[in-house]
Amino acid sequence: MQVPPQISFDGYEKSPVIENAIREQIDKLERHCPEIVSVSVKVAQRSAPPAPPAVRLEVRLPALPPIVVTPEPGRLQRKYQRPDVTNALHEAFDVALRRATERHKERTGRPEATKT
Repeated sequence: MQVPPQISFDGYEKSPVIENAIREQIDKLERHCPEIVSVSVKVAQRSAPPAPPAVRLEVRLPALPPIVVTPEPGRLQRKYQRPDVTNALHEAFDVALRRATERHKERTGRPEATKT
């Protein structure tokens, strides 16, 4: 990655556990898609708990528009009994990985990004 990851919190308590979970997800994403230029993650609590926090993930690849993912709280609440920040992060990074893999395939003609 050319630019260090940006992790920010808005109305959500910053936690080393959550930051480490985000960094692990970024590492996984980068292993699958090494051409990533930058990743930005924002965790925000927009409505009162028990509503899950909002996660906004932006992944930049060379010469392509950014991949922007923001899981919908309603979808998280339908999928998980009690959605939390971990669920929201997992959903966001799964979608970003799928989209990055699709873009890699379109760009190179190869079926998958590099896996290690």
